[in-house]
Amino acid sequence: MESEPEDKEKKDRKRKWIRSILFLLRDLGVAALIVGIILLSLFLYTGNWPPMVVVESKSMQHSDTESFVGVIDTGDLVLVQNAPSSSDIITYVEGRASGYGTYGEFGDVIIYKEGGHFEAKSIIHRALIRLDWNESSGTIDIPDLDRLELGPDWSGKMSGGEDVTSPYGLDGTITLYDVGFDDVTVTLSINTYISQFGPSNQNGSAFVALGDNNGGRTDPHIIRQEWIEGRARGEIPWFGLLKLTLFRDSGAPCCSEIYDSAAPRNSWDSLLIAIVLIIAVPIALDFGISYALEFRRKRREAAEEAPSEATGETTEPEATEPETPLEEEAEKEETLDEPESLDAETEEQVEEPRSVQEPGTDEGEPE
Repeated sequence: MESEPEDKEKKDRKRKWIRSILFLLRDLGVAALIVGIILLSLFLYTGNWPPMVVVESKSMQHSDTESFVGVIDTGDLVLVQNAPSSSDIITYVEGRASGYGTYGEFGDVIIYKEGGHFEAKSIIHRALIRLDWNESSGTIDIPDLDRLELGPDWSGKMSGGEDVTSPYGLDGTITLYDVGFDDVTVTLSINTYISQFGPSNQNGSAFVALGDNNGGRTDPHIIRQEWIEGRARGEIPWFGLLKLTLFRDSGAPCCSEIYDSAAPRNSWDSLLIAIVLIIAVPIALDFGISYALEFRRKRREAAEEAPSEATGETTEPEATEPETPLEEEAEKEETLDEPESLDAETEEQVEEPRSVQEPGTDEGEPE
């Protein structure tokens, strides 16, 4: 039969094990709740699910070898905010005229699927210009060009060879000058866009997009509004490299290994530093808080022990309330009466030894 101490020790171990499991479940629950709140917040902010995409190529980078926070680089996570109307998107041409820009350049960056096919890969490029179908002439209008100066900022040739003098009723080609961070020249084939509108789509508007790092080459197809998933709004730099490395899609340009050259080296460096900080900071905080609490506990215990050691464990006299005048008078009267009682006691003590002998007996003689 087990002794009581051993039985108690087993119960204590079991209790500690159950407590540890409960603490673990609590921590996992808190972590899941935090992740859920973050995802819900991102969904409410973007209006899209999933609320972000991973950048797989360097078509939006502003350098082939270096990444920058605030610019879309390979391995960045980009938030995709819903843009249900074409008016929700500001093009490069509009932004150049008004001064509006995102991610280091004028205009909005859009995310779209070519052809609007769900299974197609998302493409993230900058909306360069908006095209409006001119039904009366079967040509294209680009009203945004009215905001730029003809000649220094743009020019064009009609199909017949004459110079363009208005951004309406266009065919032929349009040329934009000093576009993007690298000041490239961009030539737009308007006739190609007219054919892409096609008989069934000769209405509404469409966009032309290009990658910031594509040397002025625009995307081959016009982008219909219904193809657009949203516009880029915010980024989480570097952490998309984890997905590209651990769950790489076949044919993706990045990343076959850690420090793959398809992503800037400083992005890899920043990712590793961020991971170390994410792991180390909570541990350091936990250790620091535990140390501070233990230090305070020891100081409190030392402060409590110091008075008893200094006084030899003597207790301080109890504080008494001040006496009232009546109590003081009564105390004085009691003090005055005390000598009489003392005299009486003294007399008793003096008279007590006296004894009276009966007649006919002598002290010390037997009866």
